[in-house]
Amino acid sequence: MYITQATIKGQVLIPVELRKKYHIQKGSKFAVLEGVNEIVLKPLKENPIEYGHGLIKGVKGKSALKELLVDRKKEAKR
Repeated sequence: MYITQATIKGQVLIPVELRKKYHIQKGSKFAVLEGVNEIVLKPLKENPIEYGHGLIKGVKGKSALKELLVDRKKEAKR
């Protein structure tokens, strides 16, 4: 466990060990998720389609994002 503190601007330092492990560099982007009594920073991948992977679930466990992409491809073929 690491302990860090927020600056007056709300910035939080991520320990160097975690930055190396998750390949976090200057300008890296994160999804900020709120849970029950917690805030989660999830590093975003370079591929924007992977940003929402697993965050939104569609019907019967299908990815809503994947379903949307399939629908858009079908519309584009028309």
